[in-house]
Amino acid sequence: MIYSAKYKNNTDVSKEDPRVSTIIGTLLYLPDYMIWTILRNSCFNGDRLPVYAGVLELYQFWPRWNAENTDNTNNVSPDVFLRFANFDVIIEAKRSDWVMQDSDQWQNELQAYKNEYAKENRSVYLIALGGNNSTAQNETIKINGEDKTVYKCSWANIHCEISKLQAEYNLKRILDALRMACNLFGFHTYSWLADKTELISKLRIDCSENEKLFIRE
Repeated sequence: MIYSAKYKNNTDVSKEDPRVSTIIGTLLYLPDYMIWTILRNSCFNGDRLPVYAGVLELYQFWPRWNAENTDNTNNVSPDVFLRFANFDVIIEAKRSDWVMQDSDQWQNELQAYKNEYAKENRSVYLIALGGNNSTAQNETIKINGEDKTVYKCSWANIHCEISKLQAEYNLKRILDALRMACNLFGFHTYSWLADKTELISKLRIDCSENEKLFIRE
């Protein structure tokens, strides 16, 4: 949680920022293509995202962007900003997989990104990590008349993708640390719940191939 300690002076593991710092920060130790593969495959409709991201050229935790034309007064600060060679990624994360995301916050972040980087004419994708609604479908919002898709993702899907990669790549120590971090914060893969009928009404996650569903009933 080095980033939350440095930038937010926050090491309380019950809070959102140390969770983001620990899991996403550790994810950044992986090869660039694996970072994007995990993020892309963890989104509920990730097949609509580009397959190839290229080199990770820049990463920032809680950048401070110009708040002009937003609801914020001083600045807009998404949780994570990633600049790959082929496009940019904004991650707005919540502390758990229950409903906490806010479409107004997405709009502010995309507008603030436009304030900062419009002249560069790059593609940008916003990933809403955790805190999504029961249907977990992507949403389209308008920024200055332009449609932008918000790609929804869950922490449980991050754990699922990490678990699958662990058997396929020789990066065991980093992947073990990522799984440990997910477990520490209560983000697990619950594929075994198919046999636990008393819990099905609360949670079901199917991690089969490209279909990713997180349903809270």
